[in-house]
Amino acid sequence: MVTLLDLFSENDQIKKWHQNLTDKKRQLMLGLSTSTKALAIASSLRQEDKIVLLTSTYGEAEGLVSDLISILGEELVYPFLVDDSPIVEFLMSSQEKIISRVEALRFLTDPSKKGILVCNIAASRLILPSPNVFKDSIVKISVGEEYDQHALIHQLKGNRLSKSYTSTNSRRI
Repeated sequence: MVTLLDLFSENDQIKKWHQNLTDKKRQLMLGLSTSTKALAIASSLRQEDKIVLLTSTYGEAEGLVSDLISILGEELVYPFLVDDSPIVEFLMSSQEKIISRVEALRFLTDPSKKGILVCNIAASRLILPSPNVFKDSIVKISVGEEYDQHALIHQLKGNRLSKSYTSTNSRRI
């Protein structure tokens, strides 16, 4: 079955553009509607393992994320979005947005993953840890396994997290 992405990739101008992608590290795309731009970007994923897409606004990035997910599926699209207004970002941060950002960072640090990272210009201004610090900060905990609590607390403190106590004095990390 031929998909829309296959038909789009058959275009001679798109083929020529794909050939030039290997020569350049950055590409500016102007004059295309959001959906057409998403098709062009999605079609280039066949030649590149990782693509970082930087947009001017949160709304534009959100639209491209939606279109790219429709074309490629959620497993190949990694949104790293930050609200264009710093005060809104500070006041309205959500758990879902944080999880999405962590998944995007994991995508960037994992050489085996293929996909497209979509971020807006405001996201490029965030101060992030180095890839090595980020990798070292990941703690994998499995249900049913025992862990040395003191070693775990020491590791979390090293990652600038700390132990807190609930009102019933039960330990929580």
